[in-house]
Amino acid sequence: NKLTSQGEPAEGWNGKYKDKPCPQDVYVYKVYATFRDGTVWRNNDVGEKKGLDNSNNGTITLIR
Repeated sequence: NKLTSQGEPAEGWNGKYKDKPCPQDVYVYKVYATFRDGTVWRNNDVGEKKGLDNSNNGTITLIR
């Protein structure tokens, strides 16, 4: 996936999974990341989080 120079997603989800359109619904996600150096992020960093919630999960509502 492409990122901006600030590390934010540069493009949105296209509503597909394995090249097939997903049905309209509410989807739940949970995020973990493994960096190139092998370290794992589980939303426990100490960076600036002003105005952000402190979760690594949420929902996406897909409307077609």
